[in-house]
Amino acid sequence: MEQLITPGSAVYSNYMAKLDKVAAGLKQFQDSGAVILWRPFHEMNGNWFWWGNNNSSVSYIKVWQHMYNCFTNTKGLNNLLWVYAPNEGSGAYLNTYPGDSYVDICGMDYYPSTQTFGTLAVYGALKAKGKVMAFTEYGYRGTGQVDNINVISSIRNNNPLCTYLMYWNDDSDRKYSMTSNVNTTDLMNDPWSIDRSEVWTGSTSMASESAITPPGGVVSGAP
Repeated sequence: MEQLITPGSAVYSNYMAKLDKVAAGLKQFQDSGAVILWRPFHEMNGNWFWWGNNNSSVSYIKVWQHMYNCFTNTKGLNNLLWVYAPNEGSGAYLNTYPGDSYVDICGMDYYPSTQTFGTLAVYGALKAKGKVMAFTEYGYRGTGQVDNINVISSIRNNNPLCTYLMYWNDDSDRKYSMTSNVNTTDLMNDPWSIDRSEVWTGSTSMASESAITPPGGVVSGAP
């Protein structure tokens, strides 16, 4: 991986050209006031991506920090929330952690074969970092359809610091998405689910917003 950040090679030149293009696109979002959940090099503890565990953890960390410094310091992007997201089933969750200054959110990609799940090992490991937490990918790989109520209940009861959940998209051989499974309306009506009308945007005082109690029992609002 370190070829990407070693000046003088064709690999470096191509990589920097790609970063330039990506940064230009992200700048358009920044100019429009949009914040991006930026999750580069995810599932790095698996072996199915070129940035995976066939590389050294030192190289991975260097490349992550290089991208962070490029986008944040060189390109002036301040609209990215940097999401570190290992795969739940691969262990070694923190071997490639880039450092607290380079991460905003710690997430986990999880594809269980069971309808419910307990406190995950990856949850316990990432929790120690004290960051905002999330299920950055979720997809049910068991028999039939997952009951979405089981999903939110497993989060609330066993992994309660997770602030958002992203269902994976439907695939050719499996229906992962929220709406392809059952009790979607009940999930959205669950007290732990909020929709856009309930999100405080900062444009008005909290007194005029609906009181929201997210995981941990803390009412959201301005600092």
